Amino acid sequence: MEPLGRRIAKQRAELGWTQARLAERVAISRVALSHLEAGLSVANERTVALLAGAFGVEPLELVAGTDYPDAKLDRLPAVVARHTEA
Repeated sequence: MEPLGRRIAKQRAELGWTQARLAERVAISRVALSHLEAGLSVANERTVALLAGAFGVEPLELVAGTDYPDAKLDRLPAVVARHTEA
């Protein structure tokens, strides 16, 4: 099972984005994003939805096969507006 933070970092790197750029796109601080990527904190449902939208995937696709808590899965939106600029 892949850590969600590692998946976020990998997706970000594939797009060539810095932590600052992704953090700005999803309206969180760079430090908060750094903590998510390092596994020091767990993303809330809003942040997962915004990250998924930034990456052009659905929230459940982003967290599938990761260590994202099962208890939070039921609260994730099934669909987010893709390619929406914040």
